[in-house]
Amino acid sequence: MKGIGYIMKKELTRVFSDKKLVLSLFVFPVALIIGMYALIGNLTANAEENVNAHEPAVYIQNSPDDFREILESVKGAGDLKFMDAGDDLEVAKEEIRQGIAELIIVFDEGFAEAVQDYKTGDAIPQIRTFYNPSEEYSEAARSFYLNGIIEPYRQTILAGRIGDVERITVFTIDSDNPDMMIQDEEKATGKMLGSMLPYFITLILFAGAMNLGIDAITGEKERGTMASMLISPINRSSIVLGKVFSLMILCGLSAAIYVISMVLALPHISTTFGGGDILEGMTIRFTPVQIIEMICIVVVLVFLYVAIISLAAVFAKTVKEGTAYVTPIYIFVLGAGMVTMFNQGDSALYYYMIPLYNSSIALRDLFARDLSLLEFAITFISTLAAGGILTAVIVKAFNSEKVMMNA
Repeated sequence: MKGIGYIMKKELTRVFSDKKLVLSLFVFPVALIIGMYALIGNLTANAEENVNAHEPAVYIQNSPDDFREILESVKGAGDLKFMDAGDDLEVAKEEIRQGIAELIIVFDEGFAEAVQDYKTGDAIPQIRTFYNPSEEYSEAARSFYLNGIIEPYRQTILAGRIGDVERITVFTIDSDNPDMMIQDEEKATGKMLGSMLPYFITLILFAGAMNLGIDAITGEKERGTMASMLISPINRSSIVLGKVFSLMILCGLSAAIYVISMVLALPHISTTFGGGDILEGMTIRFTPVQIIEMICIVVVLVFLYVAIISLAAVFAKTVKEGTAYVTPIYIFVLGAGMVTMFNQGDSALYYYMIPLYNSSIALRDLFARDLSLLEFAITFISTLAAGGILTAVIVKAFNSEKVMMNA
C-alpha cells in the first residue's frame, strides 16, 4: 500500500504542479463549453430576431378587394406587389429562387365571385403559394401569411356564409382541459436529462482518461522516466495500481467539472434547440440509494476506462501510437452514448452485461427512475470485472521487460 500511495502522490503532484496541464484539464473546459453554447445561443437568438424583423417582399396576384383591406390593417405584411391576372409570374418566381423576394400568393381568377356564388358540386376556389424553403425569410413569410392572414380570412368568409362558425364545429379536443397532462414531474425531468447527460458524462470521462492515461504511461516510456521507476524497490503491481488510482481521481475531477459546466450551459443549449429555459420548472431529486448507485456506476466506469487506456498505453511505443490504439474504442464509446440518446425503450437484461455500453444505459435509466436493483448490480459487477481483468493484464505487461522497454 505504501508503494501505491507513493506512485499516486507522484502522479497527482506531476499534474497539479504543471499549470498548463491544470488549465487544460480543469479551467479551459468550463470556459470552452459555457462560452461555446453562449455564443451559439446568442447567434441563434439574433438570427431568429432578424427573421422576425425582416420585411418580406410578397407578390399577390388576383387579390380580392376584401383581402387587400385585411392586408392594410396587418402589421408586418411586408412590401406588397399586386399583380393582375395577365401578368407573368416567371420573373417573380426567379426572384423567389434567388432570395430577392419571399412569397407569391395567387388567387384563382374570379376568386371572390366563386366564393360568393359557390354551390355544392362546384369547383372549390384555390389559393396557391410559391416560396423557397431553403431561404429562412421565405419560409417565415409563408408561415406568417398562412397562419396569421389567410386562415383568419378563410374563417371570416366561412362565418359570412354560415352565420355562426361554431355550428359546424362538431367537437373540440382539450380546448378547456388544463389538466390534460398527467405525469411525474421529476421522472419527466429525469428522462429528459437522461437522454443527454449520460452521453456527455461517458464521453467526457473517456476523453479525460485518454489524454492523461497515455501520457502517464507511454509518455513516461518515451521520456525515459519509466525505466528508472521500474528499477526502484517499489513492486510493479503497486506502480500499476498507483497509476490507475491516480488517473481515476484526475478523470473524476475533470468529469465533474465538465458536468457542472454542462449544467451551467443548459439554458444556452435550450435556446439553441428551440428557445425557452430548459431549467425552468425542473424538479429532480435522487434518493440516497440512487445517489450511491450513480457514484458506483461512475467510479467503476472510470476504472474501466483507465484500465482500457492504460493497457493500450503499455503496449504502445509512442504517444501517437497509443492514441491510434485507443481511437477505435473512443468511437465505440461515442456510438454507445448516441444510442442511449435516441433509444428510450426498455433494454434487455443482457445489455447490462456489455462493458462500456451498459454504463450508458444504466445512467439513462437511473435518471429516468427506471433502473432496477438487478440491472444496477449486473452493470456494476460486469464493469468492475472487466476493469479488474484488464488491470491484471497490465500488471503482467509491466513485468515484461520486452514490453516496458519497447524492445
